[in-house]
Amino acid sequence: MVTPAHEERRATVLEGPVSRLGHSLLPAVLLAVGMALLVAIIGLIAVAAHDWIEGRRDLRAAQDVAATRRAPGGPSPSISKAGDELSWFSADDYPRESLRRDEQGTVTVRWTIGVDGRVSECHAAQSSGFPRLDAVSCEVLVKRARYYPARNAQGQPIASTRQRRITWRLPEA
Repeated sequence: MVTPAHEERRATVLEGPVSRLGHSLLPAVLLAVGMALLVAIIGLIAVAAHDWIEGRRDLRAAQDVAATRRAPGGPSPSISKAGDELSWFSADDYPRESLRRDEQGTVTVRWTIGVDGRVSECHAAQSSGFPRLDAVSCEVLVKRARYYPARNAQGQPIASTRQRRITWRLPEA
């Protein structure tokens, strides 16, 4: 028995291997692409959450230190936002003229921290013997120092003072 040509084509298209392959791969490809997008979105959310948590942890640590050091009914100390004050100084801060003249020494600086957490006043309480080194010590603190300000017993920010020795040493030759 002979069948018309148009019927054969229809049977091949509907029942052939290309048709089955095309119908079974499309949902699998869409599922794989959807899963990849979901994994990428979850990864981005995890990174953003980690950064947010780290920022909150730093703030909480500073607040915890302030709370544990607070005298009952007395003011809390100012807490540095960036760790130890010495971390604000680098070899690039050494005055060129002081390097040229072999000036080195230790200066004791005293500074005031305002209610905004910035250094408002700074002076050498005990000089290094070299005015340039004394001056640059205060310049660095005024420029880079940031604090969580001290607070009074009512929790309001208040001005406070700090004092620290800073040693300027010439590089080893």
